[in-house]
Amino acid sequence: MRKSLKNIGAATRERFVGEFARTGYKRAYQTFKPTILLTNIRLLNTGGADHQPSLV
Repeated sequence: MRKSLKNIGAATRERFVGEFARTGYKRAYQTFKPTILLTNIRLLNTGGADHQPSLV
């Protein structure tokens, strides 16, 4: 999954959709930062003037 996301690149802005799995916390310097876990992440195909984006 990470390799396919890397191939998309950061040159253009893309939209994704995913399923929320759970919340958590990441340890940072002398504090904890909240995080979320998303699963089944998919790229949204937003081509054309369609107002309902279709999933790829």
